[in-house]
Amino acid sequence: SALISATTNELSFRQRQKLIQSALAHARQTDQKFGLSAPESIHAWSIVDELYEAIPEYSSAVEESVRKVFGEKQKSIWDL
Repeated sequence: SALISATTNELSFRQRQKLIQSALAHARQTDQKFGLSAPESIHAWSIVDELYEAIPEYSSAVEESVRKVFGEKQKSIWDL
């Protein structure tokens, strides 16, 4: 997690965007290949979660989307 944060801080916005897109595509492919609850799938999605948390422009966008759907009283999704 600390390594991901340090690495993503050094990347440009465009590079971070490509990294997230690549991680999402990999996680979706892993779901299709192994199934949603397979350890491989869980690991792939945990990497996506770490990237979203490490990249401020994405984590705030995700927070905002969750609050729109569930309301302002919703706890931070990163604290779940």
